[in-house]
Amino acid sequence: MHAFVVCQLGHACSLQIAIILTEQWHVKNDVCNVVRLEYQSLHETHHDSFYVRCQTSLRCQHATDLKMKFGDILHVTNSREGDSSYLAWRVKSDGTESENGTIPNKAKAYELRRARVDVEPYQRVRLQKAHIARPVLILGRLADAVRFELLKTEPSQFEQCVTRTNFTDTQELNQQLERLLIIEYTQREAEFRCVTVEDVRKVAQKHKHCLLDVNVFAVPQLRAVDLPPIIICLESKSAASAVVTPVLDTQEYHATIRGDDVTELCGKVRQAISHEQTQPVWLSV
Repeated sequence: MHAFVVCQLGHACSLQIAIILTEQWHVKNDVCNVVRLEYQSLHETHHDSFYVRCQTSLRCQHATDLKMKFGDILHVTNSREGDSSYLAWRVKSDGTESENGTIPNKAKAYELRRARVDVEPYQRVRLQKAHIARPVLILGRLADAVRFELLKTEPSQFEQCVTRTNFTDTQELNQQLERLLIIEYTQREAEFRCVTVEDVRKVAQKHKHCLLDVNVFAVPQLRAVDLPPIIICLESKSAASAVVTPVLDTQEYHATIRGDDVTELCGKVRQAISHEQTQPVWLSV
């Protein structure tokens, strides 16, 4: 039996192997021991495949290197490319793979990175359904009005994120950003206002969508702590009233909604949020 099992596992990654052994065949311990030995020999020629989220930004060292920045999702297709590198593809927000190249392996990435010293350079991820209510980031001229209306009409579904006052210095706040403790901070006169990971997570654990009033640059920070936001862009139908919206890659928006009537916009925003909540997202494994 184990020869048949090993044949089926030849092109599987380690995660798929675990699922196959435990769920499909309910393999017992004595057979698992044989399969483990067979798989070790297979792994010499069939290289593992997995997905990671970059938790640091690294510069290219060679022409064949794949440029990567904090928040990127990469598909590692050959973890034995070299003594200190992996072969990987960049995964775009629509799930397709674009450019490829080599990236430093985990040990080498630790040596090369210049920031986020308390965070691992790579976090393994996979597409899966979110089990908590995802936070929502609404962008555009009427974003404040739509957030206010959602909070007023559906308090059981939405909650505004708490902003905390902090009197520490920027060096300490930047360290908290690197350690993934806060999402964003802004300065107003002598004080700083922070949005913490803990506060966003508390709202999500109530099965409510946390309505965020943060910069788009906070999006990778949210994804890094498994709080991937639903991003909605509001566009005015009137060119005269249009304003510049903070720009993301258009593929980053989960919905772009046009209109100038707040009530109508709220209805469409609710629909978009309900749909996106059911979609798989990249989460840590």
